Amino acid sequence: MTGKMISSQEAFALGIANRVFPQSSLMDETKKVASQIAGNGAVAVRLAKMAVNAGFNMELTEACSLESYAFSLGFTTEDQKEGMTAFLEKRKPNYKGK
Repeated sequence: MTGKMISSQEAFALGIANRVFPQSSLMDETKKVASQIAGNGAVAVRLAKMAVNAGFNMELTEACSLESYAFSLGFTTEDQKEGMTAFLEKRKPNYKGK
């Protein structure tokens, strides 16, 4: 809240950042994380983003209710069933965004 600039190492130590990379590998590492996220079910990622973004402007109890709703909604999707089946069959899921 002070507007004071901090280093990446200080942000990591404070828990503001969860990873720190040298500038020379930053774009490659960023693309790896983006690829991991893109490999997850699109519906689940969309619901998680919605809950996080909307939750910032809510009281804790309301935000927890939204998270619970998003989780239960995600559990009704074809992608959830595919993900669970793939896990049990020890294979990579084939998500369809449904």
